[in-house]
Amino acid sequence: MNACTAIKPYATKNGMISMRDSAYLYGPVLSRRLGRSLGISPFITKYCNFDCLYCQLGPTAALTNTPAQGVAVETLIAAFNTFLKSGIAYDTVTVSGLGEPTLYRDLKKLLIRLKTCTDKPVTLITNGARFDHRDVFDAALEADIVLPTVMSEPVSLAETIHRPHPHVNLKASTVYLKQFSQEFHGELWLEVMLLKDINDSAQSLRAFKQTLKGIRYDRLYINVPLRAGTDKSAQVPPLKRVMMFAEALEGISIEALAEGVYQSAVTDDYEAILNIIRTHPLHRHEIEVFMKHRQSDATRILKRLNQDPRVRASSMKGLTSYRLKH
Repeated sequence: MNACTAIKPYATKNGMISMRDSAYLYGPVLSRRLGRSLGISPFITKYCNFDCLYCQLGPTAALTNTPAQGVAVETLIAAFNTFLKSGIAYDTVTVSGLGEPTLYRDLKKLLIRLKTCTDKPVTLITNGARFDHRDVFDAALEADIVLPTVMSEPVSLAETIHRPHPHVNLKASTVYLKQFSQEFHGELWLEVMLLKDINDSAQSLRAFKQTLKGIRYDRLYINVPLRAGTDKSAQVPPLKRVMMFAEALEGISIEALAEGVYQSAVTDDYEAILNIIRTHPLHRHEIEVFMKHRQSDATRILKRLNQDPRVRASSMKGLTSYRLKH
């Protein structure tokens, strides 16, 4: 009996998750990056070392950098096991939720246990500010996909945006993210959060370029605050500015994906996809969104990609991405 089935699951009613489970399980939600993402939150109230201007969860009432127990691993695994019995389709399990998951004391144990329960990727979304703690660093290595935030430079600008706990060393977080990228064997997907008139200048673009030089990563997403944050100053930059950052940093605009306006000047659908994956690998669901916007058949395009010797299709636990070979 493995670590997942060893725990008796909660009873279900009509295959649905109970209210008790839904306090720390949510979704699956359609993620712009991860497809159908089942979220797991080790905290049932916001517990974070940041109070970001753009946080959609609202202000951090009690800013902390102290690890906490949170919800017991056994409870989270039991809830996940119940979800599995529902038969609801999902693409990835995402540990994130209410606050910063690297403040969860049993994060490593949780990630390992989740991987015994599913053949889908286990993803960690983090601000990356605790990678200077070796236990956190080692815990994050257990994930299949890690999505950390790339801090703005200079540090004073990052502090303005993220408003961290006084014991958080943002300068060190970038140093340790670079080291993490060297040791991590999964997929590292970075996020740059752009805020209008705060870190969307040409100077910030140059600073991001410099920071990224020392990081080995698989994907870079350019994000913007699509939902209301904690501070009115967190505004969305013009799409033209966002796309400029995406092009210069060879990243993917999440805003463009969300709005279905990820564009290519190439008129032929298949050639347009090849043009994009030359520098930006795309997942199946991203290709489907792109083709839907162009009112084209994604099934036909995906079939051609799978048969094209110029294209490398890589699959991580069922999550397939396409990249043009070089």
